[in-house]
Amino acid sequence: MRLIDKEILASLCLRKKDLPFPEELIFEPTSRCNFRCKMCFYDSEYFKIQDKEMSLSEIEICISNLPKTIKRVLLIGGEPLLRKDIVDIVRLFSQKKIKVAIVTNGYLLTPVLTDELNKIGNIDKIAISLDGPPEINNKIRGVKDAFERSYANLKYAADYFNTEVVSVLQDDNEAALHRLLPYLKEIPNVVFIVEIMRKYTRQLIDDTAKILHMRPENIHLQASDIALDNRSVSNILSTLSNIKRDAIHMQLKLRTIPENAFERIPNLLGKNENLNYPQICGRLPKVRLDSVGNIIQCYAIRKPLGSLLEKKLEEIWNSEDLKNFRKEMVEKNLFPVCSLCFAVKNLDIKKK
Repeated sequence: MRLIDKEILASLCLRKKDLPFPEELIFEPTSRCNFRCKMCFYDSEYFKIQDKEMSLSEIEICISNLPKTIKRVLLIGGEPLLRKDIVDIVRLFSQKKIKVAIVTNGYLLTPVLTDELNKIGNIDKIAISLDGPPEINNKIRGVKDAFERSYANLKYAADYFNTEVVSVLQDDNEAALHRLLPYLKEIPNVVFIVEIMRKYTRQLIDDTAKILHMRPENIHLQASDIALDNRSVSNILSTLSNIKRDAIHMQLKLRTIPENAFERIPNLLGKNENLNYPQICGRLPKVRLDSVGNIIQCYAIRKPLGSLLEKKLEEIWNSEDLKNFRKEMVEKNLFPVCSLCFAVKNLDIKKK
């Protein structure tokens, strides 16, 4: 963790002490999306009924309420490029000398938009989601020309920005994901990131909602009938091995989520990793802002912990509500759904 040692962080949370102000903001400018990806929790009923999002002037208020420690923002969604004022939003951050990274499906990242964003000068990175070769990607994403448009936009944007391609490894692309690599070889300096899909059981979601006194549907994860079994984990590791081999051969930069995937996945998917050890959330030093101005913990646990439209982050960050939330999270060795989250860090203090 960048700002504070994880063991010190855990101790501060347990004692309800103040945490240093964050350096990074994760911001969801919209919960809308133009795709309907099979694996995505944003296709849940909760997000289908969300028709509110902040105006540009309200976003400006939120930005003015950020501390000076914020140096970077990650725009994520939903699909952030659905905001017709996305260039204005990026410009607002630029005026505060805050770097911007954007996670997008790439469908709306036209050359015209790329040129406009490039002129602002604060784009740190563009990450585009592609989940396989054309026919596989389009089936997963539910849009017939998703690959063709996103890939063309990616090739253009790569001349201006640092670019990443993120693929979610899942049942639908497991046998074909390696066929995406020749397309990526055509893009100089692109980083290929393979994220392993997790399967959350209804029990994990229900147990988490009960602890947090939330409705289960406000834990925004897709529920699966069963968790990954040993055969599924074996297939994942085999697929990753083949992709790693091909990436090395093609001289492509490859990363995995989680990091050290080959070591972590057998013990991580479907159950807690190293139950004898206390754990902590790697997102605690960061701050996340939803589309209506609420501070929330993560993409899944969307419990409002203060409004940035109403208060400065300095007031919210070490408020009693947030301190109580952090303390409960650490005391319980995280919440049940956290057992599959790749942001979880093991503490170096063995449980007694």
